[in-house]
Amino acid sequence: MKNYLFITNSNKTLLYNKIADELSCQKDVNVYWIVTSKKYISLVQPKNYLLINRGIDLNSYGSSIEIESLNEILYSDRILGCTKNDKKILEVSAEKIYLFIKGKKINYIIGELTTSIELITYRVIKQYFSEVKYLMLQNFKLYKDNFVVLSDEYLKTEHVFENINNDVTVLGQNKIGVAREASKIAKTANRKFKIKGILDHFVKIFIGKDYPLDDLTVPDSRILQRLIRGANKVFRFYYYKYFVKKILSDELPDKYILITLHKTPESSVDVVGRYYEDQLTNIINLWRKIPNDVYIVIKEHKSALGDRGKRFYGVLKSFTNILIVSEQSDIEELMKNALFVSSISGTSAFEAAKLGVKSVIFSDVYFAKLQMIKSITPKYLRSHTFDELLNDGFDGVSFDEFLEEMRKSTWKGRISDPLIDPSVLEVSNIQSIANFLKEI
Repeated sequence: MKNYLFITNSNKTLLYNKIADELSCQKDVNVYWIVTSKKYISLVQPKNYLLINRGIDLNSYGSSIEIESLNEILYSDRILGCTKNDKKILEVSAEKIYLFIKGKKINYIIGELTTSIELITYRVIKQYFSEVKYLMLQNFKLYKDNFVVLSDEYLKTEHVFENINNDVTVLGQNKIGVAREASKIAKTANRKFKIKGILDHFVKIFIGKDYPLDDLTVPDSRILQRLIRGANKVFRFYYYKYFVKKILSDELPDKYILITLHKTPESSVDVVGRYYEDQLTNIINLWRKIPNDVYIVIKEHKSALGDRGKRFYGVLKSFTNILIVSEQSDIEELMKNALFVSSISGTSAFEAAKLGVKSVIFSDVYFAKLQMIKSITPKYLRSHTFDELLNDGFDGVSFDEFLEEMRKSTWKGRISDPLIDPSVLEVSNIQSIANFLKEI
Protein backbone atom coordinates (compact mmCIF):
# COMPACT_ATOMS: atom_id res chain seq x y z
CA MET A 1 0.00 0.00 0.00
CA LYS A 2 1.32 3.43 -0.99
CA ASN A 3 0.03 6.51 0.84
CA TYR A 4 0.45 9.89 -0.87
CA LEU A 5 -0.09 13.26 0.80
CA PHE A 6 -0.66 16.42 -1.28
CA ILE A 7 -0.47 19.96 0.12
CA THR A 8 -2.72 22.62 -1.41
CA ASN A 9 -0.92 25.60 -2.92
CA SER A 10 -3.03 28.23 -4.68
CA ASN A 11 -3.54 27.49 -8.40
CA LYS A 12 -1.10 24.57 -8.32
CA THR A 13 -3.82 22.73 -6.37
CA LEU A 14 -5.73 22.27 -9.64
CA LEU A 15 -2.80 20.32 -11.05
CA TYR A 16 -2.30 18.31 -7.86
CA ASN A 17 -5.98 17.42 -7.79
CA LYS A 18 -5.85 15.92 -11.29
CA ILE A 19 -2.74 13.91 -10.38
CA ALA A 20 -4.38 12.75 -7.15
CA ASP A 21 -7.49 11.62 -9.05
CA GLU A 22 -5.31 9.60 -11.44
CA LEU A 23 -3.49 7.95 -8.54
CA SER A 24 -6.76 7.18 -6.74
CA CYS A 25 -7.81 4.94 -9.62
CA GLN A 26 -5.01 2.55 -8.78
CA LYS A 27 -5.23 -0.40 -6.42
CA ASP A 28 -3.26 -0.28 -3.18
CA VAL A 29 -3.08 3.54 -3.27
CA ASN A 30 -4.45 6.04 -0.73
CA VAL A 31 -4.44 9.77 -1.33
CA TYR A 32 -4.54 12.29 1.50
CA TRP A 33 -4.41 16.09 1.67
CA ILE A 34 -3.29 18.94 3.88
CA VAL A 35 -5.67 21.77 2.98
CA THR A 36 -5.15 25.38 4.01
CA SER A 37 -8.70 26.60 3.41
CA LYS A 38 -12.21 25.17 3.54
CA LYS A 39 -12.61 26.08 -0.13
CA TYR A 40 -10.35 23.14 -1.04
CA ILE A 41 -12.37 20.55 0.89
CA SER A 42 -14.72 19.98 -2.05
CA LEU A 43 -11.73 18.69 -4.04
CA VAL A 44 -10.78 15.95 -1.60
CA GLN A 45 -12.44 12.80 -0.36
CA PRO A 46 -14.21 12.89 3.01
CA LYS A 47 -12.04 12.14 6.04
CA ASN A 48 -8.89 12.04 3.89
CA TYR A 49 -7.70 15.54 4.71
CA LEU A 50 -6.20 17.63 7.47
CA LEU A 51 -7.45 21.22 7.59
CA ILE A 52 -4.97 23.81 8.82
CA ASN A 53 -6.36 27.32 8.44
CA ARG A 54 -6.88 30.55 10.36
CA GLY A 55 -9.47 28.81 12.51
CA ILE A 56 -6.92 26.42 14.00
CA ASP A 57 -7.53 25.75 17.71
CA LEU A 58 -4.38 26.87 19.52
CA ASN A 59 -5.46 25.23 22.77
CA SER A 60 -6.21 21.73 21.47
CA TYR A 61 -2.65 20.44 21.30
CA GLY A 62 0.31 20.30 23.62
CA SER A 63 3.96 20.42 22.64
CA SER A 64 4.90 16.79 22.08
CA ILE A 65 7.28 17.70 19.23
CA GLU A 66 9.66 20.59 18.67
CA ILE A 67 10.76 21.87 15.29
CA GLU A 68 14.36 23.02 14.98
CA SER A 69 14.96 26.66 13.97
CA LEU A 70 11.25 27.45 13.82
CA ASN A 71 12.08 31.15 13.71
CA GLU A 72 13.62 30.63 10.27
CA ILE A 73 10.23 29.65 8.92
CA LEU A 74 8.45 32.49 10.71
CA TYR A 75 10.85 35.05 9.25
CA SER A 76 10.62 33.55 5.75
CA ASP A 77 6.83 33.35 5.67
CA ARG A 78 5.15 36.02 3.57
CA ILE A 79 1.95 36.03 5.66
CA LEU A 80 2.71 35.29 9.31
CA GLY A 81 4.60 37.72 11.48
CA CYS A 82 7.14 36.91 14.17
CA THR A 83 4.82 37.26 17.16
CA LYS A 84 4.28 34.76 19.95
CA ASN A 85 0.81 33.96 18.55
CA ASP A 86 2.18 33.33 15.04
CA LYS A 87 4.79 31.00 16.47
CA LYS A 88 2.08 29.14 18.39
CA ILE A 89 0.17 28.65 15.11
CA LEU A 90 3.19 26.90 13.61
CA GLU A 91 3.83 24.82 16.74
CA VAL A 92 0.24 23.54 16.79
CA SER A 93 0.29 23.01 13.01
CA ALA A 94 3.49 20.96 13.30
CA GLU A 95 1.96 18.68 15.94
CA LYS A 96 -1.22 18.15 13.91
CA ILE A 97 0.82 17.36 10.80
CA TYR A 98 3.05 14.99 12.77
CA LEU A 99 0.05 13.04 14.08
CA PHE A 100 -1.61 12.98 10.64
CA ILE A 101 1.50 11.62 8.88
CA LYS A 102 1.99 9.05 11.61
CA GLY A 103 -1.65 7.96 11.70
CA LYS A 104 -2.05 7.66 7.92
CA LYS A 105 1.36 6.02 7.45
CA ILE A 106 2.30 8.47 4.70
CA ASN A 107 5.03 7.41 2.26
CA TYR A 108 5.31 10.38 -0.10
CA ILE A 109 4.43 14.05 0.22
CA ILE A 110 3.92 16.18 -2.90
CA GLY A 111 4.02 19.94 -2.51
CA GLU A 112 5.94 23.15 -2.95
CA LEU A 113 8.39 24.52 -0.38
CA THR A 114 7.04 28.05 -0.29
CA THR A 115 4.52 28.52 2.52
CA SER A 116 5.03 27.99 6.22
CA ILE A 117 2.70 24.96 6.16
CA GLU A 118 4.79 23.29 3.45
CA LEU A 119 8.03 24.11 5.23
CA ILE A 120 6.70 22.87 8.57
CA THR A 121 5.65 19.60 6.91
CA TYR A 122 9.13 19.22 5.40
CA ARG A 123 10.81 19.89 8.76
CA VAL A 124 8.49 17.38 10.51
CA ILE A 125 9.46 14.49 8.23
CA LYS A 126 13.12 15.53 8.22
CA GLN A 127 13.21 15.28 12.02
CA TYR A 128 10.74 12.48 12.76
CA PHE A 129 10.07 10.41 9.62
CA SER A 130 13.30 9.73 7.77
CA GLU A 131 11.60 7.09 5.61
CA VAL A 132 9.04 9.57 4.21
CA LYS A 133 10.02 11.40 1.00
CA TYR A 134 9.06 15.02 0.31
CA LEU A 135 8.80 15.56 -3.44
CA MET A 136 8.81 19.00 -5.03
CA LEU A 137 8.23 18.67 -8.77
CA GLN A 138 9.78 21.45 -10.83
CA ASN A 139 10.28 21.96 -14.56
CA PHE A 140 13.82 21.42 -15.80
CA LYS A 141 14.33 24.20 -18.29
CA LEU A 142 16.80 22.54 -20.64
CA TYR A 143 14.78 19.41 -21.33
CA LYS A 144 11.52 19.71 -23.21
CA ASP A 145 8.52 18.54 -21.18
CA ASN A 146 10.57 17.15 -18.29
CA PHE A 147 10.54 17.86 -14.58
CA VAL A 148 13.13 17.33 -11.87
CA VAL A 149 12.33 16.03 -8.39
CA LEU A 150 13.73 18.19 -5.60
CA SER A 151 13.59 17.20 -1.96
CA ASP A 152 15.43 19.91 -0.04
CA GLU A 153 14.15 23.34 1.00
CA TYR A 154 17.37 24.91 -0.30
CA LEU A 155 17.14 23.07 -3.65
CA LYS A 156 20.49 21.41 -3.01
CA THR A 157 19.33 17.83 -3.56
CA GLU A 158 18.76 17.52 -7.27
CA HIS A 159 17.28 14.05 -7.42
CA VAL A 160 15.74 11.38 -5.27
CA PHE A 161 15.29 8.60 -7.80
CA GLU A 162 17.44 7.70 -10.80
CA ASN A 163 15.77 7.46 -14.19
CA ILE A 164 18.45 5.74 -16.29
CA ASN A 165 16.23 5.19 -19.33
CA ASN A 166 15.06 8.76 -19.79
CA ASP A 167 15.27 9.96 -23.41
CA VAL A 168 15.15 13.73 -23.53
CA THR A 169 14.99 16.53 -26.06
CA VAL A 170 17.62 19.11 -25.19
CA LEU A 171 16.43 22.64 -25.87
CA GLY A 172 20.02 23.86 -26.11
CA GLN A 173 20.83 27.51 -26.59
CA ASN A 174 17.37 28.58 -27.66
CA LYS A 175 14.97 29.11 -24.80
CA ILE A 176 11.89 27.45 -26.27
CA GLY A 177 9.40 26.78 -23.51
CA VAL A 178 11.39 28.79 -20.97
CA ALA A 179 10.90 32.05 -22.83
CA ARG A 180 7.30 31.12 -23.66
CA GLU A 181 6.39 30.44 -20.03
CA ALA A 182 8.30 33.51 -18.78
CA SER A 183 6.45 35.64 -21.32
CA LYS A 184 3.08 34.23 -20.23
CA ILE A 185 3.87 34.91 -16.57
CA ALA A 186 5.00 38.48 -17.28
CA LYS A 187 1.94 39.25 -19.43
CA THR A 188 -0.39 37.80 -16.80
CA ALA A 189 1.34 39.76 -14.02
CA ASN A 190 1.37 43.11 -15.84
CA ARG A 191 -2.09 42.90 -17.39
CA LYS A 192 -3.56 43.67 -13.98
CA PHE A 193 -2.04 47.18 -14.05
CA LYS A 194 -4.09 48.21 -17.07
CA ILE A 195 -7.39 49.96 -16.34
CA LYS A 196 -9.48 46.82 -16.80
CA GLY A 197 -7.09 44.77 -14.67
CA ILE A 198 -7.18 47.34 -11.84
CA LEU A 199 -11.00 47.47 -11.88
CA ASP A 200 -11.24 43.67 -11.94
CA HIS A 201 -8.85 43.45 -8.99
CA PHE A 202 -10.87 45.82 -6.81
CA VAL A 203 -14.16 44.14 -7.77
CA LYS A 204 -12.69 40.81 -6.62
CA ILE A 205 -11.71 42.45 -3.34
CA PHE A 206 -15.27 43.55 -2.60
CA ILE A 207 -16.93 40.28 -3.58
CA GLY A 208 -14.23 38.18 -1.93
CA LYS A 209 -13.43 36.20 -5.08
CA ASP A 210 -10.09 34.38 -5.00
CA TYR A 211 -9.52 35.56 -1.41
CA PRO A 212 -10.43 32.72 0.98
CA LEU A 213 -10.91 34.36 4.34
CA ASP A 214 -9.59 31.42 6.30
CA ASP A 215 -6.41 30.63 4.32
CA LEU A 216 -3.18 30.96 6.32
CA THR A 217 -1.15 31.17 3.10
CA VAL A 218 -2.74 34.31 1.62
CA PRO A 219 -2.46 37.92 2.83
CA ASP A 220 -4.79 39.61 5.30
CA SER A 221 -8.28 39.09 3.91
CA ARG A 222 -9.89 42.22 5.37
CA ILE A 223 -11.27 44.47 2.62
CA LEU A 224 -9.47 47.62 3.84
CA GLN A 225 -6.11 45.86 3.96
CA ARG A 226 -6.65 44.45 0.48
CA LEU A 227 -7.52 47.88 -0.88
CA ILE A 228 -4.39 49.42 0.66
CA ARG A 229 -2.15 46.67 -0.70
CA GLY A 230 -3.71 46.90 -4.15
CA ALA A 231 -3.42 50.71 -4.30
CA ASN A 232 0.21 50.61 -3.14
CA LYS A 233 1.11 48.06 -5.81
CA VAL A 234 -0.49 50.15 -8.56
CA PHE A 235 1.37 53.24 -7.32
CA ARG A 236 4.72 51.38 -7.27
CA PHE A 237 4.12 50.01 -10.77
CA TYR A 238 3.57 53.44 -12.30
CA TYR A 239 6.35 55.02 -10.24
CA TYR A 240 8.80 52.49 -11.71
CA LYS A 241 7.39 52.91 -15.22
CA TYR A 242 7.52 56.72 -15.37
CA PHE A 243 9.91 57.99 -12.68
CA VAL A 244 12.76 55.47 -12.47
CA LYS A 245 15.49 56.33 -14.93
CA LYS A 246 16.38 53.38 -17.13
CA ILE A 247 19.01 52.94 -19.81
CA LEU A 248 18.62 50.99 -23.05
CA SER A 249 20.81 48.13 -24.23
CA ASP A 250 22.80 50.37 -26.56
CA GLU A 251 23.72 52.63 -23.62
CA LEU A 252 25.50 49.95 -21.59
CA PRO A 253 28.97 50.75 -20.20
CA ASP A 254 32.02 48.82 -21.42
CA LYS A 255 32.49 46.91 -18.16
CA TYR A 256 29.60 45.89 -15.96
CA ILE A 257 28.17 43.27 -13.63
CA LEU A 258 24.58 42.30 -14.45
CA ILE A 259 22.33 41.81 -11.43
CA THR A 260 18.96 40.24 -12.14
CA LEU A 261 16.37 40.99 -9.47
CA HIS A 262 13.99 38.39 -8.08
CA LYS A 263 10.27 38.75 -7.71
CA THR A 264 9.35 39.09 -4.03
CA PRO A 265 7.96 37.53 -2.01
CA GLU A 266 9.18 34.31 -3.59
CA SER A 267 10.63 31.07 -2.26
CA SER A 268 13.80 31.55 -4.35
CA VAL A 269 14.50 34.54 -2.07
CA ASP A 270 12.69 33.90 1.22
CA VAL A 271 13.54 30.20 1.54
CA VAL A 272 16.37 29.23 -0.83
CA GLY A 273 18.13 32.55 -0.25
CA ARG A 274 17.58 32.57 3.50
CA TYR A 275 20.04 34.89 5.32
CA TYR A 276 20.84 36.61 1.99
CA GLU A 277 17.28 37.56 1.04
CA ASP A 278 17.84 41.36 1.15
CA GLN A 279 18.54 42.12 -2.50
CA LEU A 280 19.42 45.75 -1.82
CA THR A 281 22.08 44.72 0.71
CA ASN A 282 23.53 42.20 -1.76
CA ILE A 283 23.78 44.90 -4.43
CA ILE A 284 25.55 47.28 -2.05
CA ASN A 285 27.93 44.53 -0.92
CA LEU A 286 28.95 43.86 -4.54
CA TRP A 287 29.19 47.61 -5.22
CA ARG A 288 31.76 47.90 -2.41
CA LYS A 289 34.13 45.65 -4.39
CA ILE A 290 33.92 47.12 -7.91
CA PRO A 291 36.77 49.28 -9.29
CA ASN A 292 36.11 52.74 -10.75
CA ASP A 293 35.70 51.56 -14.34
CA VAL A 294 33.14 48.85 -13.56
CA TYR A 295 29.39 49.45 -13.28
CA ILE A 296 26.56 47.49 -11.75
CA VAL A 297 23.65 47.14 -14.18
CA ILE A 298 20.36 46.04 -12.64
CA LYS A 299 17.53 44.41 -14.56
CA GLU A 300 14.10 44.31 -12.95
CA HIS A 301 12.07 41.09 -13.11
CA LYS A 302 9.20 41.59 -15.58
CA SER A 303 6.73 39.94 -13.23
CA ALA A 304 7.89 42.03 -10.26
CA LEU A 305 6.87 45.48 -11.51
CA GLY A 306 5.01 47.01 -8.58
CA ASP A 307 6.76 44.88 -5.95
CA ARG A 308 9.45 47.41 -5.04
CA GLY A 309 8.77 50.92 -3.80
CA LYS A 310 10.20 54.38 -4.21
CA ARG A 311 12.77 53.88 -1.43
CA PHE A 312 14.40 50.89 -3.15
CA TYR A 313 15.08 52.77 -6.37
CA GLY A 314 15.96 55.94 -4.48
CA VAL A 315 18.75 54.13 -2.62
CA LEU A 316 20.13 52.73 -5.89
CA LYS A 317 20.05 56.20 -7.46
CA SER A 318 22.26 57.55 -4.67
CA PHE A 319 25.17 55.23 -5.62
CA THR A 320 27.63 56.05 -8.37
CA ASN A 321 28.21 53.40 -11.06
CA ILE A 322 24.81 51.77 -10.54
CA LEU A 323 22.46 51.78 -13.54
CA ILE A 324 19.01 50.28 -14.16
CA VAL A 325 18.42 48.81 -17.60
CA SER A 326 14.98 48.56 -19.17
CA GLU A 327 13.19 45.38 -18.16
CA GLN A 328 12.33 44.93 -21.85
CA SER A 329 16.01 44.51 -22.78
CA ASP A 330 17.05 41.16 -24.22
CA ILE A 331 18.47 39.20 -21.30
CA GLU A 332 20.85 37.14 -23.44
CA GLU A 333 22.43 40.24 -24.95
CA LEU A 334 22.87 41.72 -21.47
CA MET A 335 24.48 38.51 -20.24
CA LYS A 336 26.87 38.03 -23.16
CA ASN A 337 28.65 41.33 -22.51
CA ALA A 338 28.70 41.17 -18.68
CA LEU A 339 31.80 40.44 -16.59
CA PHE A 340 29.50 38.15 -14.63
CA VAL A 341 25.81 37.78 -13.75
CA SER A 342 24.60 37.84 -10.16
CA SER A 343 21.40 36.96 -8.28
CA ILE A 344 20.42 35.19 -5.08
CA SER A 345 19.36 31.88 -6.58
CA GLY A 346 17.88 32.83 -9.92
CA THR A 347 17.93 30.72 -13.03
CA SER A 348 19.57 33.68 -14.74
CA ALA A 349 22.80 32.11 -13.44
CA PHE A 350 21.81 28.89 -15.14
CA GLU A 351 21.00 30.71 -18.39
CA ALA A 352 24.33 32.57 -18.23
CA ALA A 353 26.21 29.30 -17.78
CA LYS A 354 24.56 28.05 -20.99
CA LEU A 355 26.09 31.03 -22.77
CA GLY A 356 29.53 30.52 -21.23
CA VAL A 357 29.16 33.55 -18.96
CA LYS A 358 30.20 33.44 -15.28
CA SER A 359 27.69 33.89 -12.47
CA VAL A 360 27.99 34.72 -8.78
CA ILE A 361 25.07 33.70 -6.57
CA PHE A 362 24.17 33.91 -2.86
CA SER A 363 22.87 30.36 -2.42
CA ASP A 364 23.84 26.74 -3.03
CA VAL A 365 21.13 25.50 -5.39
CA TYR A 366 21.61 22.33 -7.38
CA PHE A 367 22.93 24.09 -10.51
CA ALA A 368 25.62 25.86 -8.46
CA LYS A 369 27.85 22.86 -9.23
CA LEU A 370 28.37 24.17 -12.77
CA GLN A 371 31.89 25.39 -13.46
CA MET A 372 30.65 28.81 -14.58
CA ILE A 373 28.77 29.43 -11.31
CA LYS A 374 30.23 30.40 -7.94
CA SER A 375 28.31 30.57 -4.67
CA ILE A 376 29.52 33.23 -2.22
CA THR A 377 28.70 34.85 1.12
CA PRO A 378 29.39 38.34 2.54
CA LYS A 379 32.32 36.78 4.38
CA TYR A 380 33.81 35.85 1.01
CA LEU A 381 33.43 39.44 -0.21
CA ARG A 382 35.23 40.80 2.85
CA SER A 383 38.26 38.56 2.38
CA HIS A 384 38.70 38.54 -1.42
CA THR A 385 39.63 41.13 -4.03
CA PHE A 386 37.52 42.00 -7.05
CA ASP A 387 39.94 40.13 -9.33
CA GLU A 388 39.53 37.02 -7.17
CA LEU A 389 35.76 37.46 -7.27
CA LEU A 390 35.92 37.69 -11.05
CA ASN A 391 38.40 34.90 -11.78
CA ASP A 392 38.72 32.34 -8.97
CA GLY A 393 36.52 29.48 -7.83
CA PHE A 394 34.66 28.66 -11.04
CA ASP A 395 35.72 25.03 -10.94
CA GLY A 396 32.55 22.93 -11.02
CA VAL A 397 31.42 20.35 -13.57
CA SER A 398 31.15 21.05 -17.29
CA PHE A 399 27.78 21.82 -18.83
CA ASP A 400 27.76 18.49 -20.71
CA GLU A 401 28.48 16.57 -17.49
CA PHE A 402 25.71 18.47 -15.74
CA LEU A 403 23.24 17.70 -18.53
CA GLU A 404 24.07 13.99 -18.40
CA GLU A 405 23.60 13.92 -14.64
CA MET A 406 20.29 15.75 -14.91
CA ARG A 407 19.11 13.43 -17.69
CA LYS A 408 19.02 10.66 -15.09
CA SER A 409 17.26 12.92 -12.63
CA THR A 410 14.34 14.12 -14.74
CA TRP A 411 11.00 12.60 -15.68
CA LYS A 412 8.42 13.10 -18.39
CA GLY A 413 5.81 15.74 -17.63
CA ARG A 414 5.24 19.49 -17.34
CA ILE A 415 4.74 21.30 -14.03
CA SER A 416 3.23 24.79 -14.09
CA ASP A 417 0.41 27.01 -12.88
CA PRO A 418 -2.66 25.75 -14.79
CA LEU A 419 -4.04 29.28 -15.12
CA ILE A 420 -0.87 30.31 -16.97
CA ASP A 421 -0.40 27.08 -18.90
CA PRO A 422 -3.71 25.15 -19.07
CA SER A 423 -2.03 22.41 -21.16
CA VAL A 424 -0.53 20.92 -17.98
CA LEU A 425 -4.02 19.59 -17.20
CA GLU A 426 -4.13 17.52 -20.39
CA VAL A 427 -4.74 13.84 -19.73
CA SER A 428 -1.42 12.73 -21.23
CA ASN A 429 0.55 15.08 -18.98
CA ILE A 430 -1.35 14.07 -15.85
CA GLN A 431 -0.76 10.41 -16.67
CA SER A 432 2.96 11.00 -17.17
CA ILE A 433 3.33 12.64 -13.76
CA ALA A 434 1.14 10.04 -12.06
CA ASN A 435 3.16 7.24 -13.69
CA PHE A 436 6.31 8.62 -12.09
CA LEU A 437 4.63 8.65 -8.68
CA LYS A 438 3.34 5.10 -9.16
CA GLU A 439 6.76 3.79 -10.17
CA ILE A 440 8.80 5.17 -7.30
